[in-house]
Amino acid sequence: MPEKSSFNGADALVKTLDELGVECVFGLPGSQNIALFESLRTAKIRTVLTTSETAAGFMANGWSRASGRTGVFLSIAGPGFAWAVPPLAEAALDSASIILLTPKPPDRGYQYDLQVIAQETMATALNCVFFDIDDSESVNRTIKAAWSAARERGPRPVVVQIASEVLQETMPSPGAAARAERPATEPTIPDEFVEHWCRAARPVVFAGAGTLDYAQQLERLVTVTGAAVFTTPSARGVIREDHPLCLRADLLSDRVDILNDFLGSADAVLALGCRFSHNGTGGFGLKIAAANLLHVDLDSEVLEANYRARWALCMDIGDFLSHFLRRIQGKSATRQQASVDACRGRLRAARQSVVCEPVWTGHGQCQDLFAQIRDGIQDDGILVTDTGLHQILARTYLDALGPRGLIFPSDFQSMGFGLPAAIGAGLSLPDRSVTALIGDGSLLMVGGELATASREKVSLPILVFRDGYLGQIRMQQLENYGHESATALQDFDLEAYTRSLGAEYVLAGANLAAQIQLARGYSGPTIIEVRLADSRSLGAMTRRVRRKNALKSAVSPGIVSLLRRLR
Repeated sequence: MPEKSSFNGADALVKTLDELGVECVFGLPGSQNIALFESLRTAKIRTVLTTSETAAGFMANGWSRASGRTGVFLSIAGPGFAWAVPPLAEAALDSASIILLTPKPPDRGYQYDLQVIAQETMATALNCVFFDIDDSESVNRTIKAAWSAARERGPRPVVVQIASEVLQETMPSPGAAARAERPATEPTIPDEFVEHWCRAARPVVFAGAGTLDYAQQLERLVTVTGAAVFTTPSARGVIREDHPLCLRADLLSDRVDILNDFLGSADAVLALGCRFSHNGTGGFGLKIAAANLLHVDLDSEVLEANYRARWALCMDIGDFLSHFLRRIQGKSATRQQASVDACRGRLRAARQSVVCEPVWTGHGQCQDLFAQIRDGIQDDGILVTDTGLHQILARTYLDALGPRGLIFPSDFQSMGFGLPAAIGAGLSLPDRSVTALIGDGSLLMVGGELATASREKVSLPILVFRDGYLGQIRMQQLENYGHESATALQDFDLEAYTRSLGAEYVLAGANLAAQIQLARGYSGPTIIEVRLADSRSLGAMTRRVRRKNALKSAVSPGIVSLLRRLR
């Protein structure tokens, strides 16, 4: 390509992204940002066209969650920014490092102006770090500040708003800028903190997403000290869940009271990179004595959230682990394997079957299905799910065997996340196998991204759990009312739909593991339809609920109140 005769703000922005090591951006062009896309056209950075800004943001999220690098996506101002809200909120609650680059709405002094909304107010309300660029000279400096902000206190979303005229403003072409290195810091770990851990006979590590880049150091800490370990949902796999000291507890699908029984006898709990969020604590049902809690995180705000700790240290998790391991040299490993085994056994027994879970049509139970999926994705593979019943089943039956091996929307639970996030993950790690697991409702919401995956030649097996319903909500309706409402999906020809968007299609069979591995060899996406049906227990439960509700309706409210008091 011939070089451009002039250099403008859009060129400066793209040049800065290139200096920062950005390999890929997601989005779609509009009238307000065509100058930016013109600069990207001749850049080394890969531009992935998506069907919406929502999908672009989820792809950036998947890129970040799978690789540990910052994902970048683009929108226009106004409606494009509004479509970007779900991925920004997801990233804020699930600690994903993403940056949205969006034009600034015009301020012409009119009310009800075209496509003008309060983007800064919305971004800050979503807990995003916000930057404004009003002149071309500040482009390089501001983009680098945004890049640092996306990671410096733990992964988080950042919004950079650029005045549209800045993108087209002519400016001198700068030389290459040197990258700033993060200064080395010597962590200060209080002696009392170290002594408390070394004295502990029943130490436990609670690992959050902040540990995902330090899996080897974490495993060494567990091995050296004999500490039991469990993780937040988003950190599952940071230590293999078949490791003998891993409690393998997921507090969405497991009983928190069983884990609390084990923690009741712990005399030191080291929380590393944990936010103590709703899903990370079983709806805040997790019980940890403050006197035994040692909390380390890069974000000082996290240290004050929801759970008090005897010691709260604000530092990088990698730095902490390196220095802490040196400080505890010579500590003999505790012997609590029998207690860990007993807790694992109780958790396993309690999760043997999800109440009224569906059956795999013609092939067996969900445990059989997920055994095939586990074999198909292999130990080092990544499974990306959406939100819904399929996610609950995956978290119940699938062991995560590597860092970032199980990715799903956690504390925001955006429906429509799974497919685009899996595409982003696949693009970020082309040498690591990625598989998507979504429901048929989710496919109807974002199925157009099959065309994106096909155009970008993303090798991606996509398991579609097909029961014809919004499965999780239907289950809740039947459990509470004995009836379903507005959850039945329109039937459609999945094979024809899949092939029309350039993807391959297969119907899941008895050897699903082989089908997943075969799909991985195809240069593009493959839909693998997994047909599910209601179990007998679902019908029995529905009849029970209907009888109970009919009895309630036949009895006056006063009698019901009296019976409750007597009980």
